[in-house]
Order: sequence, then structure tokens, then C-alpha cells
Amino acid sequence: KLQDQCHPGQPVGTFQSEEKPHVLVSMVNSQPKRPHFSVQIPVFDGDSVQAVARRVTKQDANISSFQQVTLYRYEDPVAGPRKMPSIEAPLAGRVPVPKAGVFPLNEDKTGIVFHSKEDDSRTAVGDHLCYTVA
Repeated sequence: KLQDQCHPGQPVGTFQSEEKPHVLVSMVNSQPKRPHFSVQIPVFDGDSVQAVARRVTKQDANISSFQQVTLYRYEDPVAGPRKMPSIEAPLAGRVPVPKAGVFPLNEDKTGIVFHSKEDDSRTAVGDHLCYTVA
């Protein structure tokens, strides 16, 4: 009924009764000489890899398609984001995240876990991810 009353200048409001559980994940682009920056993306419980890549694309106007984005997780989720990146090997210490998987929240809802659908394994990710743009 609200859609029938919608016209230019008076948009339709949508309301949610509660906020979905999520974690703010710092997304860092470590490619040298590229115009992509670090952004914080909300990752909701059960988000797919493509959904997170779409959110990165929405935050960065220099990325035309989410299919250009490749996500990487740190091998060590605690010490990995604290290490100084190398300009010779910008992806050292990072592992590519397969496209077939989801990101459930961990037990205390302070970080995310990668759940692979290929081999049904779970890997702790924390609250930092890396991305590259092709």
C-alpha cells in the first residue's frame, strides 16, 4: 500500500525492527601505486564472499565490478595485520579466500570465520581482510 503512494519527492521508507548481528571488518588494499584505500565494511552473519566484494565495490568508486575484487585473509589473524607489508611481495602472509564460502560470525561476535563449502572447513579470520583489484 505504501508503494502506491510513492512519487518523486516523497520516497518510501522501509523499517527494520532489529539490527542484524555484524562485525566491522577493516579491508586493506596493499597493491602499490593503486588508487584504492582502506575501508571498513560491515560483514553480516552468513555473508557470502561475493556479498563482501560487492560492499567493497560500493565503497570505492574506482572499482567498476565486484568480479574484479579478490579477497585475501591473513595466515595469522592476530599478528598478520600488524606486520609491515613489503613492497616487493605485497601479498606475503596472505591467503586467497575461495569464492565458494561464507563468513559466519565467531562465538563472541568480535570477528568472522571463513566457512569453506568445498571441504567444509572453518578458518578464523578475525576483523581484518585484504583485497586486490584486477
